[in-house]
Amino acid sequence: MYDSGSYTYDTDKGSKSGWPNGKHVRLYADDGDASHSSSLGAYVLDKTHTDQWITGAGWSEWTAGEVASKVAETVGWNNIAQDWVNMYNYEEYRVEDFYKFIDNDGKADFVYIP
Repeated sequence: MYDSGSYTYDTDKGSKSGWPNGKHVRLYADDGDASHSSSLGAYVLDKTHTDQWITGAGWSEWTAGEVASKVAETVGWNNIAQDWVNMYNYEEYRVEDFYKFIDNDGKADFVYIP
């Protein structure tokens, strides 16, 4: 995240445990609880995808919408800005190795937690 003229890169890859089934939200925070920015304050980045043991993995864009809907149940849609920032990591929909469904519009949502 760009802040005060420099970038901060967190090498932690996140973690996942348990049987690989269902929606996953991986959270990334610089100090374990949150990252910090002079313009955003405390924040956490995340990545979403769905794993299904039988049918495959991926569907990042679909999963992001599902997660946003679930979060809106708690914080309300007024606190969610979908496709808020371009992360420049667009990936066209494709299937790899018969079970990896890749799709990414390259944009990140913003969720304000009051």
